[in-house]
Amino acid sequence: MNDRCSCHHQQQHERQTFEDRCRVSENELKQKTDMSDKLRNEIVLPNRQNDLSRSTCISTEQSLKFVRNTSQRSNSSLLIKNREIAKLKALIFGKDNELIALKLANKNALTQMEEQMERERKVWNEHKELLLVGERTKFEEEKFRSFKDLQDQLKLEQERCQRLEQKLYDAQMASSEAQLMLKDSGRERINAVYGTKEQCRKEFQDEITRLRNQFQSEKNAELARLQERIRQLEDALDHASTENADVTLRQHELFLNLETYEKTCVRSINDCIKKLLMAMDSPSYVYAKIP
Repeated sequence: MNDRCSCHHQQQHERQTFEDRCRVSENELKQKTDMSDKLRNEIVLPNRQNDLSRSTCISTEQSLKFVRNTSQRSNSSLLIKNREIAKLKALIFGKDNELIALKLANKNALTQMEEQMERERKVWNEHKELLLVGERTKFEEEKFRSFKDLQDQLKLEQERCQRLEQKLYDAQMASSEAQLMLKDSGRERINAVYGTKEQCRKEFQDEITRLRNQFQSEKNAELARLQERIRQLEDALDHASTENADVTLRQHELFLNLETYEKTCVRSINDCIKKLLMAMDSPSYVYAKIP
């Protein structure tokens, strides 16, 4: 597994080194292209100046000589620069061929590397499956072993608990026998104490019954006395109500009689007054008839 990892890292390092080399070659090609463009511009500029100098009309011979010398120098420098440009083009063409060859080699190397990585991936997957199966088998064996150990420990603990339960049962039986012996030895005293206790309880119950009966009889007598007193009060109340009704009726009759007498008296007085008035208006002989 470590060999596969180291091989994988080595392949990554080789791929990175190859990419760095390609990047360096591209940078060199770019620099050389920039240099050739710069030289071309330098050549084109004097040519334009030469064309401009040809087009102008110089009247003097000195000017013509100067122009001729300048054009000769320009032509010589142009030839030199053309040679350099041809060399640079040849160099660029060679670098292009090298770059194409490097790209093809890189492509082939990448293809081979990918195929190798795919093979190694398949091998690693198979190895991983085998490792997983082995680890799973080890885990199952370890689990079975642990389960068996736990079962053995549980069995030992159950046997220990059974022994402790047997000891506890023996101790309980011994305690029961001791209690029976103590009961047999102190049975008479217990019976005497129990008899005294029962006698006291009976006397206490008899006293409670007597007091309860006495209290009940006193309560019944007091209740009968209260009921008799209530009956007497109710009779007195009924008698007073009857007398009050009689007095009210008598008073009403008296009021009626008084009103009748009053009316009779008023009528009699009115009659007397009328007779007196009539007598006062009549002749003198009538006065003798007045009662």
